[in-house]
Amino acid sequence: MVGQQPLELFIMVRIHAPQQNMNKKMKILFVLLILLVLLGYRYYKNAILDDYNSNEMLNLTISQPPYPSEQPHLNNSKTKYIYNDQYITFEYPQVWKADYNRQIGNPYVVNVDFTGECNPYRVVSFSYKNTNPNDSESFTVGQKNPHGPGNQTSKTIKINGITVGENIQPVGDGSGGYEPKVVIDLLSKSKKFHFYFIAVIGYRNSFEETYKIDLLPILNSIELLD
Repeated sequence: MVGQQPLELFIMVRIHAPQQNMNKKMKILFVLLILLVLLGYRYYKNAILDDYNSNEMLNLTISQPPYPSEQPHLNNSKTKYIYNDQYITFEYPQVWKADYNRQIGNPYVVNVDFTGECNPYRVVSFSYKNTNPNDSESFTVGQKNPHGPGNQTSKTIKINGITVGENIQPVGDGSGGYEPKVVIDLLSKSKKFHFYFIAVIGYRNSFEETYKIDLLPILNSIELLD
């Protein structure tokens, strides 16, 4: 640099100054670009995570049963299937199949036969029956079956906080087609319907055993909805 004329120094400074300014601008643009990339990645990651969490919550909601019963199970059977409509909900064992084919006609509105895994015969039946607003006895639970045997017993008990009638019909009356059974009946909240649960022999030794082992856990999971 020694011996150079002032004009030459001025020219060199003018040449190098734009290059230095350009380098500074490139560095700033590079830093800004890195920041934009990092911000974009963070936004994308958060969006993916939010979408995943939303899907997880949706799946959790869909997987919940209509009525998650908190009642204790009275035997070792895992009651996972849910019967649920606008009037009543209850659990029943997943090894049972619900058969809606055997309809018994008016005044019964709904009839479901639950069949067991070991044979095609019903274990428990569930049905609705219309009440008669003009007949006060139509709202009474635990009545004896007038067409059943003479030695049937009937009483009113509490199951799961609900007043129900327990009618035990142990032997036939010789009329043919009669089936020994335990019949549990209760009223809907609106008193529009009687709900009937009928325990038969199924694959147990007796209908009393079916009632105690199979039907009681169902009755303990009932919730009236209307």
